[in-house]
Amino acid sequence: PAAVGRTFKLSTATELVCGMTIGQNRWMFATRVVGARTVKTSTGRDTPGLILALPSKVERCSRREFFRVPTAQFSLAQVECWPLLDPTSAVAAETANRLIVTEQLNQSSRAQPVAAPETPAVPGSLELPQVGPKFHAKLLNVSGGGIGLLFDPRNQSAVDRNAFLWVKVNLQPVIGTPVAMTLKRCHTHLDSAHNLYGGFSFEFSFHNAHQRFVVDLFSRYVELIETRQRELRESKAA
Repeated sequence: PAAVGRTFKLSTATELVCGMTIGQNRWMFATRVVGARTVKTSTGRDTPGLILALPSKVERCSRREFFRVPTAQFSLAQVECWPLLDPTSAVAAETANRLIVTEQLNQSSRAQPVAAPETPAVPGSLELPQVGPKFHAKLLNVSGGGIGLLFDPRNQSAVDRNAFLWVKVNLQPVIGTPVAMTLKRCHTHLDSAHNLYGGFSFEFSFHNAHQRFVVDLFSRYVELIETRQRELRESKAA
């Protein structure tokens, strides 16, 4: 498992919701981690992998709710999106966002300090950068180079007309303040259910100091979710 270019460990008994796509069909199931192992890729490179418990049931997802089935339900993170008219104008807003999120995490007894801000806050930086009208999306995946977003088809023109988006990813209730970042559009397409999928790369060339913070934050997010699961299991056992 990896996100934002960093691999991480998932401890034994961590509960997961897994999905896979075969052609136009999506399937989901609930499982848990029972171990880890090293596997070889098609190029012969060793990479970390997980051993998962055999699910009791695998279900085909409906087209309208393809991430929600009776045996494995979860809510996709909400993402606020703005067409970014001037990418350099996002530096101050991202700096302010980094300061707020870092302070919240460092005050939490469950979290270790994330990457410290490398630049001071700028007066007025809580305001939005130079952006267009806001619209919404859902977070589908986080990879080493970017994220996948799901849009209402009505927002297709706003997505296709702009090379850059400024977004705030809602990681509540684990992290109280949405994390802000700049994305660059790579590709979009409509699926069989007319949902608009967009693939976006992280764009840190205008604000290099923000990259380490985003990487650390997503890694910390996984750790906090694991901690909450472990505490819940321990409370039930007691």
